[in-house]
Amino acid sequence: MPFVKVRPAFGKNTITDFRNYPISNVEVNKKEKIDLKQLQTETKLDDIKCPGKDFSKTSESIISMQTLWKEFTETTTMHGLRHARKESKYQLRWVIWIFALIGMGSLLIYTVYTLYVYYRTNPTLTNINIKFVKAMNYPAVTICNMSPLKRTSINASAVMTTHLLHSSRLGVVLPHLNYSSPAFAELNDPVPEDWLNKSSFDLEDMFHYCVNERHLVPCKDILIPKITQWGKCFTFNNYQKVATNGIVKGSMTGSTTALTFYIDVKQDEYVYNTNLAAGVKVSHF
Repeated sequence: MPFVKVRPAFGKNTITDFRNYPISNVEVNKKEKIDLKQLQTETKLDDIKCPGKDFSKTSESIISMQTLWKEFTETTTMHGLRHARKESKYQLRWVIWIFALIGMGSLLIYTVYTLYVYYRTNPTLTNINIKFVKAMNYPAVTICNMSPLKRTSINASAVMTTHLLHSSRLGVVLPHLNYSSPAFAELNDPVPEDWLNKSSFDLEDMFHYCVNERHLVPCKDILIPKITQWGKCFTFNNYQKVATNGIVKGSMTGSTTALTFYIDVKQDEYVYNTNLAAGVKVSHF
């Protein structure tokens, strides 16, 4: 049974000591129950601790974070953060930088997301298939002489030679010609439509032999003339020739067994032109 302490009460006129005052058992039990409830309540209140909040530390942490953020924006290499501070005296510039940072950040996120989605598809970079064939089709190739005109075909006079010389790359270092002079009147004469075809190198002029798989082949059977910006050129496996004679194929490789052309560029027949090189120009289609 817990100990019950009763404080003595004193009246104004009389002094009565209640310590030896007889109390019935019922009243004692009631007091014991009341004291037990009060003791339990006090114990629970003692267990509850309400620590006080230290506002000084919170304010110090806020100030330190603001200081760190300000120092970061001033020293970072991201130039946008430096200009996007609210302390800037140019408010419009600050707003523009804010929108620019948001836009660039959104674009960065979108780009990274797109690359991630593409990476998740496991793309295949290279496919290698081995296939054995007995013969391969040659591609369509056009061969042109570096000189678009043949000297003996145009019967170049001194006036024509002078004109061609000034029209070449050497013309920039030569004096200007007066084409209104009567001496250059022949340059104004009209020429027929097939003049370039007749003035260029023919198939027989350039191609002496054509060999495919160690067999001599007539060049006119596989080559077809074609007028281009470089003059008269010759094409094999052209769609027109393929439609009539079929496509040219090869089953052997190497410089001596594959398709071979023996060409004479006839440099002694060259004239001055924009390209002063000698040889042939090969275009692959």
